[in-house]
Amino acid sequence: PRATLDNAAETSEDPKTTAALSGDETILLVEDFPQLRKRSAQMLSKLGYTVIDTGNGPEALAALADAGHVDLLFTDLVMPNGMSGFDLAARARKILPDIKVLYTSGYAEGAESDFGTVDTSGPRLGKPYSRHELAQAVRRALDRDQGPREDSA
Repeated sequence: PRATLDNAAETSEDPKTTAALSGDETILLVEDFPQLRKRSAQMLSKLGYTVIDTGNGPEALAALADAGHVDLLFTDLVMPNGMSGFDLAARARKILPDIKVLYTSGYAEGAESDFGTVDTSGPRLGKPYSRHELAQAVRRALDRDQGPREDSA
């Protein structure tokens, strides 16, 4: 986790390019590491997004039910309380079928099958990530047509 925070520092990114990746949608951020959650929420807010941040799956589901509308679920794959990011996404889609999902993980891709149901169709953002990488991944996930889906859980 420390490496994630240290490497997430701003780089010499072109502010105009990152600004073009901004938006005004609502994002439900789910990250169990408090400092990374705070940093990610700040980066997303600076990009113009409305951010609802939570620390685990049950908190996220409660926030989702209260929010009424969320455009994107941005969730860590491995979290406490027995609910993986994949499980959370499946349950979130039962509440909001059209919600788009972006997963994040510090684990190597493919290792996530150890943590529950696997959704191979969802976009992923590896940790650590910069503000620009986050902006790109979020914009791609929001603009992606995820179409009708079958819930796996």
